[in-house]
Amino acid sequence: MGYIVDACARQGFALQVIAPRGLYRPAIRHGDMLYLSGQVSRLGEETIAGPALASDPERGRLAARTAVLRALSVLDSILGPDEHVRVLKLTGYVMSEPDFTGHSAVIDGASQVLVAVLGDDRGAHARTAIGVASLPSSGMVELDLVCAIERD
Repeated sequence: MGYIVDACARQGFALQVIAPRGLYRPAIRHGDMLYLSGQVSRLGEETIAGPALASDPERGRLAARTAVLRALSVLDSILGPDEHVRVLKLTGYVMSEPDFTGHSAVIDGASQVLVAVLGDDRGAHARTAIGVASLPSSGMVELDLVCAIERD
């Protein structure tokens, strides 16, 4: 168990073990860079599914929080005992209807978790939020991260 699990627990978040559902790796490490595969808004076998709705913004933020907690679980499984992660870029995909414009507000749910867990110096990041017609398992949110690995 690494520092990310501990930091999540202090914020009231629990992480789950992530297993890929396809022919890919959850992350690729290249030198001090870490590229995470997309994580959908799935908790166990349950997916927060369907399009984001302007009438229920909290459900969208919950989906984003769920997806980023999956990403944090992947990070925790990769980092060594003397390593910390610095999130550089978050790309968030939000399943939505064509007239939905709240993509950024949905992905705020993920950004808030990253800053709460990793702190402003390591959790604040550049970001893109994109609306899409569909996502794997009908997930409402999928996101990926680009991170730098820092050593103590």
